[in-house]
Amino acid sequence: MAVSNVTGNIPLWEGQGLCDRYYGDLREGRRDCARALSLLRRGDEEIPFHVNPAFGPQTLPLDVKYGNCMIQVEAAGPDLPEVIYIRPDRFVAMAEWVFTSCVQSPGGAIGGFITSDVTALEDYIISPGISLDQRYPPSTAFYTVSMTTIVPDWLSPGNFEPEMAYLFAKYALDAEQTATAPTLKRELVGRSQRFFDQARQMHPRGFRRPWWIRPQRLGSSAKNSTVALNLPGANTNQTGVVTAR
Repeated sequence: MAVSNVTGNIPLWEGQGLCDRYYGDLREGRRDCARALSLLRRGDEEIPFHVNPAFGPQTLPLDVKYGNCMIQVEAAGPDLPEVIYIRPDRFVAMAEWVFTSCVQSPGGAIGGFITSDVTALEDYIISPGISLDQRYPPSTAFYTVSMTTIVPDWLSPGNFEPEMAYLFAKYALDAEQTATAPTLKRELVGRSQRFFDQARQMHPRGFRRPWWIRPQRLGSSAKNSTVALNLPGANTNQTGVVTAR
């Protein structure tokens, strides 16, 4: 992801990472984040995390808080499976990446997030003959690990971070460069443009739009297909708990 205000941007296991001041100033929270990191569950065996619905012995989203720091693990995508199997050591390693690259960054000490493998979603986005208005296969779901200052809601960067839409636009554009069939090339250009247009309309706070809905036309209501999020500094008086759906 190429974005402004980024101090760390390193792929991990085919995922994508982003450090940004939106996720908090953690200059006074480094020790709290280290402590929160130590509280995450460990284990090298895959276990089922129930996400749709989030009911069972292990569920997503989950969070761990200590002092002024919070770690959130959330499922992402328009159509979620009932269960996602994850090795706890995997999201611990992802949280360690955010801690090392963002929170301990000498240039910023800010929060950030990282995604799990999004290859299945990339493959779907560039597949011939699909429509982005159709339901996405549950197999395209992924999850994110965020490390932030304490906020009252789920951040869900995998759904609402504009850089995700820019990333998917890049996937389609890169695939168009190597495609040979004229029909597929046109489809990929259209998908890339759609994600670019949507990214420009997305905001990670206030009334938020997920990356998978169709971009709005100029003059349409800005509140259609949005959810409200109340965060410190957000330009909205409305509140709402935002889930991974």
